[in-house]
Amino acid sequence: FPFVAASLVTVLASCATTGTPTQTPFNFTGEWSGLSVSQSTRGQATMKLTQKDAGVTGSLVLPNPGTLTVNGTVTNDLLKASGTTQVQDGATTASCAFDLKALAEPRNDSLQVNVKFKAPCPANLLTMSGEVNIIMFR
Repeated sequence: FPFVAASLVTVLASCATTGTPTQTPFNFTGEWSGLSVSQSTRGQATMKLTQKDAGVTGSLVLPNPGTLTVNGTVTNDLLKASGTTQVQDGATTASCAFDLKALAEPRNDSLQVNVKFKAPCPANLLTMSGEVNIIMFR
């Protein structure tokens, strides 16, 4: 009986944790694709990302306004990035700022991506509305 009691104490002690467990950040590196959806437009979207530590760089290609350069940071399963892109309609060109959030779903290796274009991006130059949502897969 002393052996069983000592073994139980050893097992329970090995199950105890010290401190807060840390979550390994999701690795966003890869080529992603999906269907972009806004109030006014739908179309194929692709994204190529490279992650080094908590930094992520790459590009997201939308039907309109085109290519967005992604420079962001990762915290656990969330990528946040901001930037600007050029939007053109004939001779009219405007610089549009955007915020991008990508939430990883590690179980099915997918991303829920949200892009919000900020004022003063001229709405008449965007066939996409001010917000785009995309579910992407590698």
